[in-house]
Amino acid sequence: MSEIDNGAAEDCFQKLRTFLLACVDINSMRISPKVSYEVCRHGLTLVRSLYSIDKCLLPDIVAEEIDKKTKAAKWIIEKQECTDKTNSEWLEAWGQLLGNIDVGFSIRPEKFCLALLDRMALKDAEGRYYFGNDGESLEFLLKYNLYLVADILRKMLSYFDSASILKKTMHLILEVVERYQNFFLRHATAKGPYISDGHYQDLQCPIGDFSGEPSPDNSGILDVTYGCDNVEFMLWLRNVKNVDWSSEYFDGISIANYKSMLMGVWSYIDGHFIGHSSFPNPAWWDVGSSVNEFELYATFIEKLLNVLSANSVFEENTKKLIIALRPQTPTWIHATYIPWTFIKSLDEALSGLREVENVVRLAGKANAARVKERVVSQEQAGVQKRGDGVLDKQVSQLLKSSPENITAAKIATTLNKNYVGMHTPTSASAVGKTNAWKNRKSQGKK
Repeated sequence: MSEIDNGAAEDCFQKLRTFLLACVDINSMRISPKVSYEVCRHGLTLVRSLYSIDKCLLPDIVAEEIDKKTKAAKWIIEKQECTDKTNSEWLEAWGQLLGNIDVGFSIRPEKFCLALLDRMALKDAEGRYYFGNDGESLEFLLKYNLYLVADILRKMLSYFDSASILKKTMHLILEVVERYQNFFLRHATAKGPYISDGHYQDLQCPIGDFSGEPSPDNSGILDVTYGCDNVEFMLWLRNVKNVDWSSEYFDGISIANYKSMLMGVWSYIDGHFIGHSSFPNPAWWDVGSSVNEFELYATFIEKLLNVLSANSVFEENTKKLIIALRPQTPTWIHATYIPWTFIKSLDEALSGLREVENVVRLAGKANAARVKERVVSQEQAGVQKRGDGVLDKQVSQLLKSSPENITAAKIATTLNKNYVGMHTPTSASAVGKTNAWKNRKSQGKK
């Protein structure tokens, strides 16, 4: 790619990353209209940047809107500013785009996108934005956005053919999977056998410290939940009583430290209670009503991993990670008992994919060496760069015998095959800058 192509790829990828992470960070407990509003803005900004480079980079459903010349197409083509003054128009346009995605959601996206404006005017007693009963529904609506990202990533990797973008894609996916695990730890309840025997004073169990064998007064099943600001405990004693508490000790605890705390009570390896052998059963996870959110998250990550698995370097490790996304069931919807080892399996699959990073880095260096060697050999063999106007003429000639929906990437591939040994390779972005290609695009808009 040329320097301009590299810059365009980097700019699009950063906008894609901003949009993606804004979507996956939406939390059902803290969702707000203002955050949702910004997610919509990021999405429309991204597709407009893609369109400015080449229509073939757009997700299929967005490209269809362009062809239909709808209201949504207007905001993409004319590049009007997505400001607060025009928010009702561009929010409606974005909702129109999302309305073409079928994810089994009954309420129309256009309605919810426009409802953002009304909701942003409502605040609770503490001045915070809120949704009321529509919060959960709107969260699922906004996750429509995630279904666009895999298609965009796939097309960017094909269009730019960049080792740098491939590597960044891998890092982004790893980051999303890590957030997926954090999302699980925030929403799942850890449950397992527990005895207050003085060894776990950090938990500050209010029933006091005991020693010796477990008894109905000092042991039972402990529930641990990550709250908004602290950690909440509920000890179900065997004498049919229960004790619940939270502690200032855990105020503001990070997810990483919370995970370490749990693995200090129940074994990371198998979930058995640490420090006492009287409990034969391991700990487990209870996800309650969050299974739909976990399944949506897992399905989206699977789509991203399938983009990577098209590259043989990633195929084996991505398949392992796809399996690890769900706890021994084909879907989260059927998950009732979540083994404690779910976290360990996910960690191991993540580790395997991280190891591929070194392979990619070495492959990148080897590829750079091969490219340099090829350039030298081409110069020695008399292979020349295309002069001014040559590429334009070649593109024009090829377009005359090509279908209307041919992409710039396909044109570049064909030219590189037709003129091998005669001209240095061209790129899809270079094709997109020729007058012949621009004329074809302008004719298609009429």
